[in-house]
Amino acid sequence: MATQLTRGTGIVGTLKVLNDVTIADDLTVTDDLTIGGDVILTGTVNITDTSTDMAVVHFNGITGIADNSLVIIGDLGEVSGVKTLGASGVVTLTDATASTVSTDGALISAGGVGVAKNIITGTTVDVGTALTVGTTLTVNGNLQQDVVSGAAPVLSAANMTSIPGAGSGIVGPAGATDNAVTRYDGTSGTLAQDTVVLIGDLGEVSGVTTLATNGVATLSDATTSTSTTTGSVKLAGGIGIVENAWIGGTANVAGITTLANTTDSTVSTDGGTIVSGGLGVAKKLFVGTDLSVLGNTTIGNAASDTFAIHGATPVVQAAATTAPDATLANAHVIIAELVAALNATTGIGVTA
Repeated sequence: MATQLTRGTGIVGTLKVLNDVTIADDLTVTDDLTIGGDVILTGTVNITDTSTDMAVVHFNGITGIADNSLVIIGDLGEVSGVKTLGASGVVTLTDATASTVSTDGALISAGGVGVAKNIITGTTVDVGTALTVGTTLTVNGNLQQDVVSGAAPVLSAANMTSIPGAGSGIVGPAGATDNAVTRYDGTSGTLAQDTVVLIGDLGEVSGVTTLATNGVATLSDATTSTSTTTGSVKLAGGIGIVENAWIGGTANVAGITTLANTTDSTVSTDGGTIVSGGLGVAKKLFVGTDLSVLGNTTIGNAASDTFAIHGATPVVQAAATTAPDATLANAHVIIAELVAALNATTGIGVTA
């Protein structure tokens, strides 16, 4: 038999219903409501308690009572308030936003990221400060310097540095010399080591003992030389040149200069040494064989110098000519005066 309660009927005690209950109007419950079976709602349920807008509802305890949570889901699907996220399967982020700085991209982390396994990136990896690798770092592309600061990349690890080339990586030592040039250690193609050659930050190279070049070596520095310690090339020792040497400026030689070529001279354009201009000699000049002078010859100072001719039968002779002119006549006079002076001072009987 059905019991009908009219609008406004109040029940002070406990209401126990053994079968179905049909409510055609409002039902106001000011205390707990326990329902042991199914509840079918065809209208709107208003709960006159407080809640957080957009909050995810979760059970509070094991009694089946629902409550607010700290996780918020916005109208556009944005989830916030998550403290930790545990996933036993694959987590896929379908957003394709690229990252240009640390505050954009499909995944943004305000703190660090710990990864127990491999990380594979499809494009560029930018590291703001330091990248520490516990075992092996494999780079299939290029290591580039910072385009903003211009700082070159520095690779360091606790016990190795690995930079792969074609095939396997190149492994360097645990420690290195600052500015040292790296070279292969052995023929495996995977080991690198220090050298004694250093390249400074300004491009200065030091530590080279011998330098062999198969082509032309060009030094672009234009510093001129004013002493043995200045110039674009400074040598503490000697220099050996097998082929020609061309000097565009002045050659100053502080020591003895030996010219080993023995070609004799017959005119002013041949011989072991050829001088296109004049020749100034501050001290003595010794000629081993003949001395030929095409122009005027001035020897010594008449007031203080002595002119001597040595030999068993010294002869001063003017060349004969069939067409004497004024110049040759003057030469005859000069030679005659010279012969007279020699005969007067030496008595050796010089003839002209």
